Amino acid sequence: MDVFFAPGRVDHECRTRAAREERWGSAAAPIVGRRLFELAALPRLSDALSLPGVRLRSYAGGDRYDVKCNFGIRMIVVPVDDRGSILNIHADATRVTAIRVELLEFDSEGGA
Repeated sequence: MDVFFAPGRVDHECRTRAAREERWGSAAAPIVGRRLFELAALPRLSDALSLPGVRLRSYAGGDRYDVKCNFGIRMIVVPVDDRGSILNIHADATRVTAIRVELLEFDSEGGA
């Protein structure tokens, strides 16, 4: 699955390991990076449910998805086309092959 990042803060914080370390620290950066890599390795968004500790639900009227992961990671993602442009549809997660991360939060105290 193609994984894009919302322009600005999210893109800056997520794109590189150095930026993730700056934002969440050297212990958390690999955890966040691993989850982003795992999402990119999936063929469709619905396949995220096969990852341990991941919950996926429709968010904001169905045009976005709330992805909660173990280790206290939460992402709000929106379906996009293969260029990263938002799809203005209520996409079925079984058909979503590209996402844009709109929000990524990490709570070191959190769980799934």
